[in-house]
Amino acid sequence: MRVCHFVTAIVSTDVEGEVRRVAADFGLAFDALSDSPVRARLGQGEGYYLTTAGHCDCGTPLGSVGRERRRAQRLEAKVSRLRRKGWSEAKLDRWREQTGAARDQRAAHGAGLPSCETWADFISAALDVGARSFGLVLHGYRGNVATEDIELGRRVRVAHSYVEHLAAMDEDAVYDFVTNA
Repeated sequence: MRVCHFVTAIVSTDVEGEVRRVAADFGLAFDALSDSPVRARLGQGEGYYLTTAGHCDCGTPLGSVGRERRRAQRLEAKVSRLRRKGWSEAKLDRWREQTGAARDQRAAHGAGLPSCETWADFISAALDVGARSFGLVLHGYRGNVATEDIELGRRVRVAHSYVEHLAAMDEDAVYDFVTNA
């Protein structure tokens, strides 16, 4: 079954309209996921929102540090297995080239998605319009975003270095971005 990444937000419902207008300025959606089972695990007055404006967020730079590290580890393990099977270095080089081309094609899918810098600017703008905190969750969905029940992991409070935290996001953790003041 195919997994698609989607980015969702957790924001106080009293600023939903203001944040929706800011999201539109950044080319993002801000659609309430009112029937999501995830809502049962949120705090009083928190809303759960889909920020994806397109088909999905596959290729997003959010969480890319961990994905790249895991990809490199899988690649090394695969190369080791192929060497044990007797593959030559020339054959391994061709395989790496083909694998890299396929990865580049998948990465091109995410080319139009917001950068970590754009996300950081959007979060700052949302906080400027009155959100006390702005939570983001990255998850690889196997089903419908509105109905899939995901177990939210740890909550990470982020008051600085937004870009670095965005690139290093773990899936299913809630990153609560707050103002530095």
